[in-house]
Amino acid sequence: MNLISDNKQPSHGLGNVLSQIVLGKAIKPDFNAEEKLSIEKDTREIRTIVSEMGEYLPKEDPDKGKFEQS
Repeated sequence: MNLISDNKQPSHGLGNVLSQIVLGKAIKPDFNAEEKLSIEKDTREIRTIVSEMGEYLPKEDPDKGKFEQS
């Protein structure tokens, strides 16, 4: 029986306990907020890509189909 190892507590929870003491509240990740931010970032990136792609698409002539009368 090893008394030294029996008295040890897992250290992985110590950081959480200290964070809760310092911040004064429990730390709970807000996955909905993270997902919303991720979607907003992806939406901005897609809009930028689509806008850049539009620069390479052919432009329609606004006078196409109009008849010239002389």
